[in-house]
Amino acid sequence: MEESIVIRGYRLDDKPFILNSWLQSYKESRFAEDLSNSIYYKWHGEIIERILDRETTQVFIAASREDSDVIAGYLVTEKIRGFDIAHYVYVKRAFNGLGLCKLLFGLSTPKYASHITRAGKPILQKTGLIYVPYFIFI
Repeated sequence: MEESIVIRGYRLDDKPFILNSWLQSYKESRFAEDLSNSIYYKWHGEIIERILDRETTQVFIAASREDSDVIAGYLVTEKIRGFDIAHYVYVKRAFNGLGLCKLLFGLSTPKYASHITRAGKPILQKTGLIYVPYFIFI
């Protein structure tokens, strides 16, 4: 798997993919499941855009070695007020179980997570991250 994937930095043209995949996958979370689509996509979309647009945010993109425009997954992290935060990790289903999430987390040392999904709960346990949703409001 690692030989077909390269980790690269965030580019502005990655934003639509990240915004869409983050919103779609997080909609199934306990946080968002009871919100109407119109409220959730508008307001949480704004939160994600603010996170992505800050200079303190770092995004690790796992992309195809053959075509760096093909994104397999990503990790969005940030240091806020001395706290190392993982805002979101996403891996396309086709790449699940291949160690991509572990590879992404190996590039960063967050202590806290601002978002959690049902699928992400085991990641908290494996990484020791502490869920603190209030970091999305800073």
